[in-house]
Amino acid sequence: MYMLVAGSREAVSQARRWATDVAFRTGLDAELASVVELLTGELVADAVLFGDGDIGVHANRLDGQFIVSVTDASNDLPGARAGRVVQRLANQWGADRNYPTGKTVWASISTDE
Repeated sequence: MYMLVAGSREAVSQARRWATDVAFRTGLDAELASVVELLTGELVADAVLFGDGDIGVHANRLDGQFIVSVTDASNDLPGARAGRVVQRLANQWGADRNYPTGKTVWASISTDE
């Protein structure tokens, strides 16, 4: 599932609520949904602070994983703080540059299916 938000402070709370709703709709329990909420908040906050333009947010449950990805128009990779927080919460995470501009930062957690 996908949502597009303006690159503003409001984007963080909007994306957190939306991703949490997606988590519940796909069957995650409250504990995992709260991890999705935190991951989404960190990734979107980093895009707001250091990114450029509108922010695309994907959230989906697939093959025993719940994956959140955030795309913005900046080529700068995630900040150190976001990287540390996401690394502690996620089973896997990474960043991919989108050419000619932009990047997608993603994180996944196991849903223990």
